[in-house]
Amino acid sequence: MNKIILVGGIGRKPEFGYTRNNKPYLRLVLATERYLGKDDQGNIKTATDWHVVRLYGKRAESLA
Repeated sequence: MNKIILVGGIGRKPEFGYTRNNKPYLRLVLATERYLGKDDQGNIKTATDWHVVRLYGKRAESLA
């Protein structure tokens, strides 16, 4: 099992629903920002990365 911790902001309203097998799921989009350095004028440059996160079962229900 791999474990990561993403800290960011929710990009849109989470989607809660059920699979064909009637298993609950939650889909959300998370935006994280990473530091790219500074440009020639000394301004900080960053990039936004978007992550689609899917949760199933009891965890999906509890977070919905």
